[in-house]
Amino acid sequence: MNKGFKFFKKLEDGQVLVLVALMLFGLIGFAALLTDGAMMQLSKRELQAAADAAALAGASYLPGDPTKAETTARGYVTGNGFEETNIKEINTPYENDKKIEVVLEQPAMFTFGRIFNPSDSTISARAVAMRYPKWAGEALPFINLDDNYDDDPEIELWEKVSPGDFESIWKDDFDIFNEDDCSLTYFTVDYMDGVQITKGEVADKKQEVECVFGQGHNPVFVISLRTEVIESGEVKLKDGSIRPLDKMKNKDIINEDQLVLLECDWYFYEKKTLRLHVNNVYDFVNGEFPENYYNPDGGMSNLVE
Repeated sequence: MNKGFKFFKKLEDGQVLVLVALMLFGLIGFAALLTDGAMMQLSKRELQAAADAAALAGASYLPGDPTKAETTARGYVTGNGFEETNIKEINTPYENDKKIEVVLEQPAMFTFGRIFNPSDSTISARAVAMRYPKWAGEALPFINLDDNYDDDPEIELWEKVSPGDFESIWKDDFDIFNEDDCSLTYFTVDYMDGVQITKGEVADKKQEVECVFGQGHNPVFVISLRTEVIESGEVKLKDGSIRPLDKMKNKDIINEDQLVLLECDWYFYEKKTLRLHVNNVYDFVNGEFPENYYNPDGGMSNLVE
């Protein structure tokens, strides 16, 4: 074998070794992407679940006992397999006295990925929960979509405000109690995850509305769009989309941050014409409730962030 051939043979062998090394490096990178990526996603889910559980548990003691809220949240973190060192911070009260914030973190566990990322990395999770009192006041099965109560406290409900819209709430979003006793009949509205409207007049509830009116009790309560929403002519739905008020569709769900609670007196009622006089406005989504119309011991916790 001549010297020239030997030279080229060694050169080819060297190129093969380089290609093999590059292939191995690529395979390791691919393995790191699959293995470490899956491990980090799993760790993130577990850490987030612990943060959510801790925030929800802590919020159940708000607003009355923030110390107990924090202690309980810490207990839920350690009870879900994590350590005190995983707790970056627990803040309560957070923003208002009904909220608690839980922030957790842990080192990211790498196998192959350590070759590509030798520096230390962390995984974090954050949850904010709020305690909503159980609202025990009367709530009519309607929603004010068009009357600006700041300009004029006399509002009219159960009226046609756009094609098909009669300011009615979908049947799954309200309950009727004591239907067999007209003197005790009342409605409650489920507003926690927004309010769903229906195209129609809730005509089959006319008798129950008459019962509530006939009781002669004041105040009564009704859900309403915020004045700024009414003035804008657009509303945010639960899915994040924006809908013109006159283009709302059947079973659209209005996001809860678009709503307020109105405390009213009966002003006029006849057949399906309902007029109310607005006395007070409550930002119930952020924990404002009529003082004498909710049960502070019967609340529920809900994740808000």
